[in-house]
Amino acid sequence: MLNILFLKQDVTQSVGNVLVENKVQTLVHLAFSLRQLRNRAMSTLLNVTGTRNILDSAVGSGVERIVVLSSSTVYGAHPGRGPEPITEDESMAPVKGFNYAEDKVECEQYCSFLANQYPNVNLSILRSCIVLG
Repeated sequence: MLNILFLKQDVTQSVGNVLVENKVQTLVHLAFSLRQLRNRAMSTLLNVTGTRNILDSAVGSGVERIVVLSSSTVYGAHPGRGPEPITEDESMAPVKGFNYAEDKVECEQYCSFLANQYPNVNLSILRSCIVLG
């Protein structure tokens, strides 16, 4: 039987107890502020620190699989980049000053760090395009 738990909580707070109590095996992290907040420190707290907190809680609670939603904006829109498809081997080069993309890059770098530190955890990053509607 498939059990799904949806948790609405401040990402800056630990979720470790909830993960352990519910024997969570897979965590899907989708929370992120899309808006360009005027307070850059608050944006970083919500996006980067929040993601680190959720991932640390998951790893510390024995979660086996983690899926993190990133964005194709990590590649940036730069002159000279042609119309050919971008592969995941492309280097990340977010547009400077586009906080959302810069934060996504920082979160992906932390995911890579965790994946190296905890090879027994299956950590996947999804780089979707922006979807409206």
